[in-house]
Amino acid sequence: MAAVEQITPGSSDVTAQAMRVKESKADIVLLLGGSIPDLANYVKTHKTLGNPAPMLGDYLYTIPAFLRLTGSASDGFIYTDSVDPTRPEVKEIEDRLVKKLGDRFRQYSIFNPRMGVHASVSGCNQACRSDDREAIRSAMEQTKNWPTALGTPGTAVTYSPLKHDFV
Repeated sequence: MAAVEQITPGSSDVTAQAMRVKESKADIVLLLGGSIPDLANYVKTHKTLGNPAPMLGDYLYTIPAFLRLTGSASDGFIYTDSVDPTRPEVKEIEDRLVKKLGDRFRQYSIFNPRMGVHASVSGCNQACRSDDREAIRSAMEQTKNWPTALGTPGTAVTYSPLKHDFV
């Protein structure tokens, strides 16, 4: 399900947009464009209205100004291209990459989250002992509360027969 909502820059109230997003029963909400205050306003309203759809965004949402404005409303936000190098999950991925691919992967600055996703797919592939799309899909549907390295500490991913495109 896809829905597009736009916030008028400088709006003090984004309840109507957040309600339409919630009513759309979106699986995820991808925040794009806009000023930090406008986006923070949406994030707070999204949480206040109890929308269960996880929110995704890029490194822009890691800046202190955004986090100060959103407070706990951004808990669980998934940063699609940023990782926290102090998280145990990130350190574990880095250690695995170094062991398999060498020291060039020791520095966080060259760690790429896509490699983590690739490693997950590769692991699923091995677990399934197959490269069959349906077998992989079935294995992914069994994934519950997988602690991802993306997002804030505690972020977890759950797949189901109806949700395959979360991360």
